[in-house]
Amino acid sequence: MNIAKPFLQRSFGVALLAVGLSACRPGPLWGIVPSRTPLRELTQLKAVVVCVSCSLEQARAAYPTMDNLYELRGVQGQLVLRVDWVNDTERWRQVAFGRRLSVRADARVFQQLTAEEHRLQEILICGLLSPERTLDIASATVLD
Repeated sequence: MNIAKPFLQRSFGVALLAVGLSACRPGPLWGIVPSRTPLRELTQLKAVVVCVSCSLEQARAAYPTMDNLYELRGVQGQLVLRVDWVNDTERWRQVAFGRRLSVRADARVFQQLTAEEHRLQEILICGLLSPERTLDIASATVLD
C-alpha cells in the first residue's frame, strides 16, 4: 500500500488537472496537484503567431520593430509568437527569460496554432508553464 499511495495520488492529481485545464480558468488549481509538482497555476497568454517553421532570429529580421517575440519548439515543429499579455507576468519573465521555450500540445491544438488562416490573429493560449521552460498547451482559441 505504501508503494501504491504516491502513484494513486499523482494519478488522481493528473486527472483533476486535466479536468481543470479543459475550462481554462485563471487562478490556482486549489491544491489538487501533488505538492512535489512544480505546476501551480494555469498560464494564460494572448499572443499572435508571427511565423511557423522559423527561428527567433528570422522573425526578428522580418519584423524588426516587434517586441516580446518568443520561440516555441516541440516535436511537431516550431513557431514564433508575439506575446501581448500574460496572466502572471512575473512568473512568465522568470521562466521565459531566454525567449525560447519547449512546447507540448495535442496535435489538434498545435495545428490550430500553426494554421495559415490564424497567422497574425490574436490567440488565447492556456496551459501550464513549468520551471524547466516547457509550456504544455491545453487550448488555443482565436480571439479575432
